[in-house]
Amino acid sequence: MLTTIGLVIVLAAMMAVVAVTRRFPLVARPLRRALGVVARGLRFCARHASRAADALLARRRGGISAWRLALFAVVGALPLAGALAIPHVQPLAEFVDPGGFIAIGLLFALFVVLAAALIAREDYDVMDGLVSETERRFGGARTAARPAVVAVAIALFVAYVAAFAWWLDAVHGVALVARAPDTGIAPLSYLLIALRALPTDRLLSLLDRLTGDDTRVVIGPALLPAVYFFLVRAAGVAIVIGLVIVGVEHVRQVRRFLAELEVSDAYRPDLIARGQRAPRAIGRAVLNAATVPRGGGAAQERLIAAAVELGLRDFPAMFCARLPRFAPALQNLGLDRSIEMFRYRTREFDGDDALALFAAAADVFVAGKLDLEPTKKLTRLMASVVIFKKDVLKIPANQRAAVMNAAKTELAGPRAREDAALRGILRDLQSALGGEPIVVKPILPVERVADDWIKPAVLPPAGRAVQPETPSTTVH
Repeated sequence: MLTTIGLVIVLAAMMAVVAVTRRFPLVARPLRRALGVVARGLRFCARHASRAADALLARRRGGISAWRLALFAVVGALPLAGALAIPHVQPLAEFVDPGGFIAIGLLFALFVVLAAALIAREDYDVMDGLVSETERRFGGARTAARPAVVAVAIALFVAYVAAFAWWLDAVHGVALVARAPDTGIAPLSYLLIALRALPTDRLLSLLDRLTGDDTRVVIGPALLPAVYFFLVRAAGVAIVIGLVIVGVEHVRQVRRFLAELEVSDAYRPDLIARGQRAPRAIGRAVLNAATVPRGGGAAQERLIAAAVELGLRDFPAMFCARLPRFAPALQNLGLDRSIEMFRYRTREFDGDDALALFAAAADVFVAGKLDLEPTKKLTRLMASVVIFKKDVLKIPANQRAAVMNAAKTELAGPRAREDAALRGILRDLQSALGGEPIVVKPILPVERVADDWIKPAVLPPAGRAVQPETPSTTVH
């Protein structure tokens, strides 16, 4: 109750400040400068927290490995471990207060979450052309915007809030609560206090109603416990509001971008340029929309073309995996686009990308339910993947055998007997999978000296006279 009253007072104070600044412009100028200094300081701290996250996570090709994420969590929890260890080290316990370590860890987690919100906003500013690519405040330090990193940062924040409750209660003897459930485990009790101080209090109250338990926490009568609960609740509400704003912005931008793509091709170059500057959420939305059947039509064709032009490497594999669900006309279009994308972006496909593409196409090829033209295009795509990525492509033996058997069956069927192009493509696929030498690059003609092209004159045998040349009957 006290926390809610405090938040209402803060909101009322903010509204009063806005009203005063509008009524007295001279007061607004120094206030605006002060707020600008605070905002620049927060951005500075958030940018360096994001750089620290980048250094720990070392994102590669848009992915974050699990052990790197665990390393980020461990490094973020190091101040907490130091704070908990200080009271047990007698020489340090008299001179070092563990509250400083807890404050450092708490601020780091908060600044990582703030950096995620600022990066998300900046991404859409760059996408819409409001900020140029060279004017980014965060530059390459953008890993903090990943959902997994934000989740770990929020978990660290909750842990440090519980650590602050322990610091006030166990170290300084401040009675934070007048009533709290007895869990029998001290860390769990402090965690429960932290969750009750955060906006998760409503969720815990709902769980109490469903389970019949009573985990309510009553704030202590002193001023310091009220300040603790107020500040924690304010920070938690700010995090929730920030996440909601970022989520709504993502949904709005995705819907707007897809709607503009589906309408017409009038502004297609501008949309593709915007999409190439857009965050990953836009690319994922275009990829999902292009690979999910929507009844055909021009809108689906535009989405497929946009996925290829945006360079979404997952498109060929996802389209092949859902290939039977499309109409034959869209199957031909999507496969043509997939072949085109693989040919022009071959170097961008690594071994994992090539294996995912081949495996998705192989499942459809082995099923053998496609029409003639899609079958030829799918076989050509598989052969291209095997030929151009043979050095890094590791096809499982059972999958290789299944594709070889399906190719033999297709070769023995009526379609291959009547269509020479299909026979040739199937044999190329068999040759590629069979390990026979395949020439990928065309053989250039051998350069010859000009004299080699001139035939030497044929001389008559010795002792014979040279016969006169027979005159030509052609009139010159």
